[in-house]
Amino acid sequence: MTSNVPFEGQRLDDFARDYAQRTQARQRKKWIGIVVALLLGVAAADFWVPRHHHTYFWDVLPAISAGYGLLSTTLIILFSRVLGRRVLRPEETPQAESAL
Repeated sequence: MTSNVPFEGQRLDDFARDYAQRTQARQRKKWIGIVVALLLGVAAADFWVPRHHHTYFWDVLPAISAGYGLLSTTLIILFSRVLGRRVLRPEETPQAESAL
């Protein structure tokens, strides 16, 4: 008579895989929190930087340069990802080359 219970080794492998995934998720959340805290710290520090001469009207707004840089970098990354998926053929991608 056979049972549907997996072997002990299979359960141990599943446990190890789940533990590794939980650990990676925890580390990822920690690093995202650190990066967000640093970004907010830099944006908040802009309030205390003295501005003696305003060249443009938006120079008076605090943290506008940090927000502009974050927005433009995000848009460049998103545009390059879309462009890479639309323009590159599957045989030109590094993933296709590693599968050979």
